Amino acid sequence: MSPSDPILQLYNRFIEFGHIVECNKIIFERADEGNQFCITLLQKVFEHLEKLTTEMRHDSKSRHYFSLLKKFSLLLSPLLFVIYLEAALRGLRLFYNGQITEIVYADDVDFVSHDTAALRRLLDVAPAELGKWFLTVNTTKTEITEVARISSRLDDEWRRSRKLGTLLGDNEDITRRKVLSTAALNRLKTDWVANRPVTIAFRLRLYNAFVKPVLLYNSFCLRIPASEIKNLNSFHRRQLRILCGVQWPTRINNGALYRKCSAQPVILDVMEARWRLFGHVLRMDQTSPANLAMEEYFAASGKKFRGRPRITLLEVLDADLKSINRKLKNGDDLDAMRNLACNRGDWTRIIKKIVSSAARVEI
Repeated sequence: MSPSDPILQLYNRFIEFGHIVECNKIIFERADEGNQFCITLLQKVFEHLEKLTTEMRHDSKSRHYFSLLKKFSLLLSPLLFVIYLEAALRGLRLFYNGQITEIVYADDVDFVSHDTAALRRLLDVAPAELGKWFLTVNTTKTEITEVARISSRLDDEWRRSRKLGTLLGDNEDITRRKVLSTAALNRLKTDWVANRPVTIAFRLRLYNAFVKPVLLYNSFCLRIPASEIKNLNSFHRRQLRILCGVQWPTRINNGALYRKCSAQPVILDVMEARWRLFGHVLRMDQTSPANLAMEEYFAASGKKFRGRPRITLLEVLDADLKSINRKLKNGDDLDAMRNLACNRGDWTRIIKKIVSSAARVEI
């Protein structure tokens, strides 16, 4: 490889750690040149990582190699893998010619289609095709999930399917979150609290860092019914009582418990996060999947289903807006909310009003 080779030049820029943005631009420009450019560059990067690792083993007391290896690994991951995966997917797209839509998040890829047969054909060819790029498809963990409305909600198998750590069914995911947060709290008690003189303030800091995020993971995406809101708040208070050591026959009312723990009903955290996310979605391009789904929801005028209408996330947002005399009933209301979201200051004030109004009811 000659010194003027573009791959070697780009590789040297990686080593310098001072040209991250420029390297990113060059990789995007060269992404259409086929497999060899990215593969050769990755090989050079991996060779350098291996060399650093070997040198660090021989000189384990030196922090220089560890620092260099850490920086290089962080640089490699965001700059190359996304481009590398996109280049691999371009070759895979030749097999379905627009019949399938991709939803990509980091190294997780969902393929969405109305044609189940097309998805199964893709599953047959994907391992070999992506294998050319040294990417492995774990077929044992690959799921085919069919999302369709049926007569009984309990028979919706898709509700128990997991995407990015979250079950698609709202109630199902909340139940799972409670189980996982209970396990996290038990580990916290065993590793940090048991047999140690830990203050309540420090226990709460640990709880907010290690347990509460587990309980609320992706909860802002869920449509939580009123009955489940009460259960979720009650579950949160039970965990706070455990941390504070409040147990029968000692009693404490909800308001005093929240003041003691400097906390609030957990549903208020969910509500605030939900509205912040809604603002981010409204500021996105209107051709994004989330915005298209909302437009389709308000434009729908087809056959109605029997029975009580199921509560949707947009209906939950509309209920929140009643406290500030606004509504979200149709496409015009959605456009009005989109205009409001463009001003982040106004949007933040709206969120505070909604959460404050809900807090007066909850506490």
